[in-house]
Amino acid sequence: MDFSSFADENFDAIAWINNAIKSSKVDGIESMVSSMIMKLQLLSQEVSSSFEETSSQALVRMPRALMEIERMAKEAKNLRHNLNTLLQGDQSEAHSQTQTSVERMNQLHQVRLKLDVCTETIAKVAYLQSNMMRMSMVFEDGDTSTIGSEIKHMQDALQKLTDYPEQHSKFSSTIAGYESQLVHLVEKDCLDALVQHEVSKAQEYLATLSKIGKMEAVVRQFIQRSITKVLDVWQSYETETDFAAWLPLFFNEIKTFVAKEKAYYIEVFGTVQYPSKVASLILCIMDSLDPSFASRIAGMPLPDLVKAYSATSVLYSFCCKELAGQADASGPAIAGLTDEMKTVIYEPYLPQQKQFDQLEKKYLSDSIRKFPWVDRAGDQTQSLTPALVQAIAESSSQMYVLAEEALNRCLEFTDGVESQGLLTVLNEVLVEYAELVGRLVKSVGDDSGLTPKSPLGAALKSPLAPGSPISEANGSPLKAKSLPPRRDASTVKVGLHLHQICAMMLSKLDKFETVAKSIILSKRQVMLNGSSPLLLANPMKLMSLSHFLDSLDSLKIPIFSLATKHFQLLSKDVEALVFDALFEQIRSWLNGIPKMPVWTGTSSEPAEHPLEYIRSIGDYLFDLPMLILSQAPGATAGAPAEEGDDGAQSRYWVDIVVRGCVDLLLQCIEQIPRLSASGGEQLACDVDYFKDVLTMLTEHPYPVLEDLQKLLHCDVTDLATQLGTVQCAEKMPLYKAIRAKRSPSNLQPAGSAK
Repeated sequence: MDFSSFADENFDAIAWINNAIKSSKVDGIESMVSSMIMKLQLLSQEVSSSFEETSSQALVRMPRALMEIERMAKEAKNLRHNLNTLLQGDQSEAHSQTQTSVERMNQLHQVRLKLDVCTETIAKVAYLQSNMMRMSMVFEDGDTSTIGSEIKHMQDALQKLTDYPEQHSKFSSTIAGYESQLVHLVEKDCLDALVQHEVSKAQEYLATLSKIGKMEAVVRQFIQRSITKVLDVWQSYETETDFAAWLPLFFNEIKTFVAKEKAYYIEVFGTVQYPSKVASLILCIMDSLDPSFASRIAGMPLPDLVKAYSATSVLYSFCCKELAGQADASGPAIAGLTDEMKTVIYEPYLPQQKQFDQLEKKYLSDSIRKFPWVDRAGDQTQSLTPALVQAIAESSSQMYVLAEEALNRCLEFTDGVESQGLLTVLNEVLVEYAELVGRLVKSVGDDSGLTPKSPLGAALKSPLAPGSPISEANGSPLKAKSLPPRRDASTVKVGLHLHQICAMMLSKLDKFETVAKSIILSKRQVMLNGSSPLLLANPMKLMSLSHFLDSLDSLKIPIFSLATKHFQLLSKDVEALVFDALFEQIRSWLNGIPKMPVWTGTSSEPAEHPLEYIRSIGDYLFDLPMLILSQAPGATAGAPAEEGDDGAQSRYWVDIVVRGCVDLLLQCIEQIPRLSASGGEQLACDVDYFKDVLTMLTEHPYPVLEDLQKLLHCDVTDLATQLGTVQCAEKMPLYKAIRAKRSPSNLQPAGSAK
């Protein structure tokens, strides 16, 4: 019977029993089962006995095994300690011996190096002495190439004697003399060959001079000889000629000359060396122009200066292109040459670039002063005529043309580096323009004895101020009288036109601000690359420029807030001017109303009709929209200006005049000394009529008039109750005054009325 499967982890007892029965050869299932049970019992007893015996032996041997393990651990630790001690001792001794040997070897190496230097120095000295003895023979042979090679070798040998000043000084003066002799022999022939374009001879002489480091000096002489024709053109300039227009023609001469010389330089110097020689040619030309170039551009009008700068930029681009023709344009050598050229070519403009904001402000201010109407801004004897206002309208359009040109000049002349200063200048110039227009507006107001104030939110002038005249001795209302010279319809006409100009200026200013900010930020990368001559001259400016651009991009602060504020103030002054002209007749009708006898007298007839003063005001208000349209910009004789679909323009001014009329009427009512029964009835009739007029004219409710109607129509005994139902609590002093005026204790007999 197979018991091996009992040790399996997934032993299945039922499956094992079935398999054992199937594989058994014993007949009868009962005998088979009995035999299996007996075998299993015997196996169980055997396993139990073996487990008990093994456990007993393990328990007996465990203490001894632990003692052996502990002993072996101690021996291993002792062995490890002994090995470490032994290794440390050997290493220290070996290190000490090695260090001593290395120091000795280093000393020997230093001695050897010194001996080598001494040997080499002695050899160089001997070489120089022997060469000097035979240099006279070399010069006698006349082979300049050999002479150059010998001098080159002597120069190299001399370099080894730099640590020996006495020997170096002794030989250097002699070698310098040989160099001078060779230059004297070759220089004239080399220059003649270069001038006459004898390429092979020139290259031979240049190679000889190059060996001793004297080629650049001769090439510089050649360049100075070759540019005389260009300098003759420069000297031929006549001061009467427009320099900004003449300069591009002169630069064309330079470009033609440089292009021609470039081809020759490539042939003589080769594609590797020609860029530096072309750069030297250009720099020599520009150096020869200074300082006369700087003196010619000094004091030029800013637009002409920018034109000259633009022509100079074209020349610089051409020069960069010529340098990079057959050479590596991205190489450090070319980059160094172009940077050097930029510094020299743009240097004459640097003082003006640093003062760009001042120059721009002067130019813009002078441009404003040339507007034909400006000289009349301070002359109060001049009237504000339609022709003058039309001139202002035309100049307002020119202002933004000037601003756009100024922005373009800043981007072109300073690469946008001075954009922060430009925005400040534009703010100041626009403020200056607004103030000049404001002087004209105020001169009209001052001439009539009234300084214009905004009718919106401002206290209106009362006709009952101390000293106000009464037209009629009996205190009857004034008849409508003609407007003063500066308060006639022409004042309304020019005022409405000016108001339109102010709105247009504010709209254009808002659009220009958006465009200016967008253009400046679009040039951000160009500004911050540090290549601008202004930044090269002042590296610290780069930090402030970066901060300004970050603020311009992130902060939503209007860049023309100062100019916007002044145009808004100008608009309010114009509003006040138009308001005063429109309100003049209403003020005259209301003048003297508080002292009319009708308020204190008695009458047996009921008040069925409003008085003449309030009817005149009503008729005037009904005619006001057509009056405004007839004087608005675009109106012609007999034909009013076209009103928009919403009637916004006329409604705007009607609302302002109505508001002023209501306020002034309330002042007049408050100044009435007392109200008789018939006087109160008449005042109520007048207020009812005025309220009906306003209802037809405007969409705005006037609750203060409704309160007045209640207080004037109610019974005297009901006044206290009506005061508790008013809508405009802020007018309570007026309401209480009306109650006091209607109070029986305040009434006098009819015969005592004056």
